[in-house]
Amino acid sequence: TSVISLFDLGWNEFFENEFRKQDEGGVCPARVVEELKDAYRVRGETGELLAEVAGRVRFAAPAREGLPAVGDWVVLAPREREGRGTILGVLPRRSKVSRKAAGRVAAEQVIAANLDTIFVVSSLNRDFNVRRIERYLAMVWESGASPVVLLTKSDLCEDAAQRAEEMKSVAMGVPVHVLSAISGEG
Repeated sequence: TSVISLFDLGWNEFFENEFRKQDEGGVCPARVVEELKDAYRVRGETGELLAEVAGRVRFAAPAREGLPAVGDWVVLAPREREGRGTILGVLPRRSKVSRKAAGRVAAEQVIAANLDTIFVVSSLNRDFNVRRIERYLAMVWESGASPVVLLTKSDLCEDAAQRAEEMKSVAMGVPVHVLSAISGEG
């Protein structure tokens, strides 16, 4: 098994300082890479483990948004021999993408956390919609991350350059890239 560097996963001085505040000994930092029904797949220097949230963390969470989300850094008590671990805490987030959770109660659902850059991808086919991309950009800006627009399938669009210019006029200052897997453009 190869050793995983925390820095390759996005670890930095901010998270290091926050982790020190919660370090109880026998724990390590890990990043949530997948949210499952009742568990999380986390990755850290110990490799990839399946982890559950400790009862005290679940109880202390004011609502669903207090629980881990993909991209979160967590304080993990690993049980390497079992390939498992227990999440004892969630480090503060630097950014988060969220939406209103489904249901009658107005609750937040965190989709992903601690992202620096988010790619907004849209095909230049008949489904291309500048206003929809504009709504996605608003969500990205609100998250604290930086957006980049990727317009794909330029080979299927006669006026790809014109549509890219239209997108640039709406997404002021956001990089817009036109791509085609067929021609290799972009």
